[in-house]
Amino acid sequence: MLVSVAVDDETAGFRANATKTNSLVDRLKAITLPDPDDTANDLRRYVETKERADELDAKIEETDRLIDEIVYDLYDLTDEEIAIVEEAVAE
Repeated sequence: MLVSVAVDDETAGFRANATKTNSLVDRLKAITLPDPDDTANDLRRYVETKERADELDAKIEETDRLIDEIVYDLYDLTDEEIAIVEEAVAE
């Protein structure tokens, strides 16, 4: 939608001020691509960070489960009561 408005309205007089038409080939030649080594390093760091985040998420889930068990034991809840609590929390 924005493109059609810009083309229809000649936003900021762009079309009137244009002095050159760049072909697709010219624009592709002008593209500056990132260094493959930099990209590989960034990807490696992302994968390492994602793996660490997944490990932390798993530890958090396990800690939550252990806390739940401790609370259920402290309050001496039956399996039925635990089911009611977990159902209420899930909602």
